[in-house]
Amino acid sequence: VDVRPRGSYESAHLAGAVHAPFRGGELTIMDPAALDPEKPVLVYCDGGYRSRTAIPAFKAAGFQEIYHLHRGILSWRLRGGDYETGDGN
Repeated sequence: VDVRPRGSYESAHLAGAVHAPFRGGELTIMDPAALDPEKPVLVYCDGGYRSRTAIPAFKAAGFQEIYHLHRGILSWRLRGGDYETGDGN
């Protein structure tokens, strides 16, 4: 789950990522049908801070198994991890 703003998500995101911007303590899941609180989720942002602060919002939304991508997609890309661009549709 990518919690960055739309422009950041469109510039690069993990393949198959669901966009759920987190801003000002509010989590907005753009496609609620794409996420099942019963299944594990991996939460990430650019460098790790925003996604780490979003974890309580995921817990409040009923998610039980939450993983965090340490140092975010920037670190992922620096290590040669695959990603895609666009709006994910």
